[in-house]
Amino acid sequence: MLKKKAVNVTLAPIVRDKLEAIAEYKVGLGDQRPDRTWMLEQGANLFIRESLAKYPDLKPLFEDIETRYERAAGVVRFATGAARQKLRPERGR
Repeated sequence: MLKKKAVNVTLAPIVRDKLEAIAEYKVGLGDQRPDRTWMLEQGANLFIRESLAKYPDLKPLFEDIETRYERAAGVVRFATGAARQKLRPERGR
């Protein structure tokens, strides 16, 4: 998996407090406490989906981004697979 580049964001106190309220509520229900980063990513993904529905011209741009990430992930998988292959002892020796 590709490493995520850290992004710092400033949240309005009301947004931060609402995220905290959601987390506490879920814990009160016996659910696992959601991570703030995960909650923010969910919101960002919702915004992306809504933007794509509203502005279909974004589709080729998003496809280019997805292709770039898929290609990079393929390179990482290939490189780690090649490294593992070098570590395996040769058969018959």
